[in-house]
Amino acid sequence: MPCVCLRIPTGGGKTLLAAHAVGLMAREWPRFSPDPLAPKPLALWLVPSDTIRAQTLAALRSVGHPFREALAQGCGDSLRVCDLDEVASLSPQDFDACVVVVVATIQSFRIEDADQRNVYAFAEAFVPHFRGVPAQALRALNELPNALVTAEEAAADKAGRAMLARFVGQPRWSLANWLALRQPYVIVDEAHNTKTERSFEALKRLNPHLILELTATPVPKRTNVLFHVSAQQLQAYDMIKMPI
Repeated sequence: MPCVCLRIPTGGGKTLLAAHAVGLMAREWPRFSPDPLAPKPLALWLVPSDTIRAQTLAALRSVGHPFREALAQGCGDSLRVCDLDEVASLSPQDFDACVVVVVATIQSFRIEDADQRNVYAFAEAFVPHFRGVPAQALRALNELPNALVTAEEAAADKAGRAMLARFVGQPRWSLANWLALRQPYVIVDEAHNTKTERSFEALKRLNPHLILELTATPVPKRTNVLFHVSAQQLQAYDMIKMPI
């Protein structure tokens, strides 16, 4: 699974580059065949805070905003931008017909954060999404951390104990597992904040097809920097003003 980093100085346009990158990644590193009837790609855009999540989500949704235009340029008009709470409201057919971009915080997937564990929980809202998924595709989730219903989980869930008991040892019908089934293209904004074991585990759990990191300050020896541009280079083209 490729993981590369673009090292861009603060104010250098990381969000705009990320918006352009979604379509580029789907074309140059496709998960599916070029068949026009094949499912569309899914991108998971991870940011470091809820404030940035709200700002990014609003910009990517706003027709006419440069970020939205960059996204649409590479992905076409069949485009849906949503947050985690809205994923279940999209039908399985939406995921097949549209490029879906989900904007979330990395904290939402760190399982140690007790108040953020809903993404891994068995959710009835995803029953329509998992029904009809081939058994072979579901088996691919068996190798992922925390993907299967456990006996302890079924016993502890008094409200849904009868239902969960039927799924012990099988993949949960959860938000995280649905994303993992789609093998998302993962964009990590301010990626220097994700170089911890908890973050690595969270990213692995998402079963990404490709990870694109963006940061001004990559962590040495833990970051695969594909491209680097300095603040001085951008200043020479009047793209930023110094000092930053």
